[in-house]
Amino acid sequence: MSAGHATASNADSKTPIAGVLKNDGVLRSDADVDPQLLLHIPFGETVNIQSFSVKATNAGDSKDNASGPLRLKIFANRPKLDFAEAEDAQATQDIELKPQDLEGRRIATKFVKFQNVNSVTVRGSVMSMHERVTGGSR
Repeated sequence: MSAGHATASNADSKTPIAGVLKNDGVLRSDADVDPQLLLHIPFGETVNIQSFSVKATNAGDSKDNASGPLRLKIFANRPKLDFAEAEDAQATQDIELKPQDLEGRRIATKFVKFQNVNSVTVRGSVMSMHERVTGGSR
């Protein structure tokens, strides 16, 4: 993975995405802009992706305050997508996440669709678990 070349649109600038991809930091959306994030992750060589993981943060000790995406749209080899295109385009894989998916466990990809990958673009919307349960804005 070329973590130094990865980008995160709408991310809070306090934590660089390269650190997050190396499991050293927390990626948050810029609350003043939009809760949605658009990540572009290039690879230094062609890869096959079998799985990925998402680990959400907990505010205090309460999982009720954990935040993380409700849904991810993952695009293989679509490096130039912007928010509008990512909203409307057919994803390589569209994943509805459950709370247990946000604990860092492996989430399988549709492996045949993630072969010979040079980059992935991921669109997600960050929200608190409270918003998930009460049906808050997406």
